[in-house]
Amino acid sequence: MKDIIKKIFYFMLMLIALAVGKSITKSFIKGSYKNSKKLTYEDSLNLYLESLEGYEDSLNTVLSGKKLDEITIVDSLQISKADTSIHYFYHITAYEKNELDIDEFDKIIKPMLDSSVINNEKMRINRRFRTKFIYSYYDKNGEFITTIKADY
Repeated sequence: MKDIIKKIFYFMLMLIALAVGKSITKSFIKGSYKNSKKLTYEDSLNLYLESLEGYEDSLNTVLSGKKLDEITIVDSLQISKADTSIHYFYHITAYEKNELDIDEFDKIIKPMLDSSVINNEKMRINRRFRTKFIYSYYDKNGEFITTIKADY
């Protein structure tokens, strides 16, 4: 089970880094320097949040239904300006909830999520604005398994 969980994690990390970090960072940087005035933290935060919301539909189009590995599919993501969060929804296609050790799953995935958000250079802008990363998992029948929040 640890190998499967690690595969899920690495695919999620790849998607986060590529789809969210790079796109939002480029958009944010371009938008920030259009005006030559120095931006306050609040102005920067507002630009960042607008960039996040602007990407939700396009990211959902690209990611929804995307198979991360042999058992994990991205259902959708939600971006919330109100609480500065990106919430990913996945389903595990090979298992029912009662077949998984949820505590073990959480114990393996959570430290890796925390570490990836802390150490991934492409996540710097997300750390700066304290973006919350939330991951919810559902089983092959659509039953809720667990939600994990990355802390950094």
